Amino acid sequence: MGPTSINLKIITAKVALFRKEQLKEVLQQLNLSRSGRKEDLSKRLLDYFTDVANLNANGHRVVDQETAEGAAHVVDAVYLRIRKADEPYNRCTLQHRHIDAVEAQERAAAGGSDAGRSKRPRTDAAAAAQPPLRQQQQFAGGELPVEEVIGQFLDGNDGLGPLNTQVRCLCAQAIRHEPLLQCCGACCGVWQHGDCVKQQLQPSSPGAAPLLDPVTFKPLEQRQAFFCERCRVSRADPFWELFDPTVMLPARGRLTGATVAMGVMGDLHVSSTGVLNLVLSKQQVTLLRAKEQEYKLQALCLQLDDPVQFRFHWPMNASVTIHAPQFYQKVNATRRGQSSKLGPNQRDEPLDLTAALQPAIGVSHQAPWQISVELTYNEPEAH
Repeated sequence: MGPTSINLKIITAKVALFRKEQLKEVLQQLNLSRSGRKEDLSKRLLDYFTDVANLNANGHRVVDQETAEGAAHVVDAVYLRIRKADEPYNRCTLQHRHIDAVEAQERAAAGGSDAGRSKRPRTDAAAAAQPPLRQQQQFAGGELPVEEVIGQFLDGNDGLGPLNTQVRCLCAQAIRHEPLLQCCGACCGVWQHGDCVKQQLQPSSPGAAPLLDPVTFKPLEQRQAFFCERCRVSRADPFWELFDPTVMLPARGRLTGATVAMGVMGDLHVSSTGVLNLVLSKQQVTLLRAKEQEYKLQALCLQLDDPVQFRFHWPMNASVTIHAPQFYQKVNATRRGQSSKLGPNQRDEPLDLTAALQPAIGVSHQAPWQISVELTYNEPEAH
C-alpha cells in the first residue's frame, strides 16, 4: 500500500491557526457536526484525523480514505489563505516558521520526498533569511536546533525571553532604559518600560525597595508575570479573537487641567486621551461591512494597574466621542453606573464602532475611511 497523505503533525500545527469559520469549512467537507465552540470544533476535527492516521500507520485503509485525504488538502488550502492574509501585516510569523519546520522534519523522516505535497513560496524577508534547518544556534549557554527553539517558544516554555529583543512600549519609543519588563506571552516577548506600564515584577530578594511611579510617586503594581496590552486583550475577551491590533496604536489618558463636581466624591480631575485618528483602508472597510457578524471594529480600555489583568475595564464616568464622515456620536463607554467602580469578579465590554462605518453620501468608496475617537473620564486616581 502506498504512503498516506494524512500527516497528523502537520495538520495539527496548521489547525491551531484556524478560526471558527475555517474549522467549520473542513468539518463540512467531512460531513461532521459544525456546532459548538471553537475548542469543540478543533477537537472534533483533530480526533477524526488522529483516528485515520493511526489506522493508516497500522497498515489499514479506512473506508472513506479519499474523503479524509480530500479534507487534508482542504486544510492545506485554508492554511495557505491564512498565510497569504498574514504576510502583509507580519502576523503569526513564528507560527508559520514553526509549521515550516514541522513540514521539513516530516519530509526528512519520510526520506526527503516532496511527492504529493503542495509547496508554497516563502516571501517574507525574515523567513528568507532563516538559517538552514539543521544549523545550530547558541541559546542559554547551550546549543539547540532552530526548530526546537521555535517549538518551545510557541509552547510558552520559560527561559526563551532572549529570542525577542524588540521594545514596543506605550510611549512609542524604542529606547532601552531600565526598568524594562518582558511580556510573558507565548508568541510575544516584547519589552516595555516599567514606568510607562506602571508595573514591576515582584522582587526576588525579600525587603527590596519597590519602584515608584515617576509622576505620582506611588509604588508600581507588583506582579508575578507581566503581559503587554495586546496579550491582555487577546485573553480578556472569551467571545472574539484579536485580528489586527495595529489599526490604531494604544494611547494613555492624561490630565486636562479641568475638574468636575461628583457629589460626595468632591471635585475630580478630568482626563482625556485626546483625539485619536485611525484610517481604514478600502479593503478593511469592505471586510467590516460585508462580514459584520464575523469582524467588528471595537474600542476597548485596560487599566494598567488593574489587579485583574485579563479583563476590559473602563474608568469611572467614561464617555467616548466618535467622528466619522457624516457621523457624530457621544456615548457612555460602559453600561454600569458612571460613578460605580468595577468589582473584582466583573468585566466591562468593548465599545462597538461599527456604526461609524455606514456609507456616507458624497464620500468615495475608494478613499480610506477616517474615524476620530476621544475618551474622557473622571477617576479619583490617575490610571
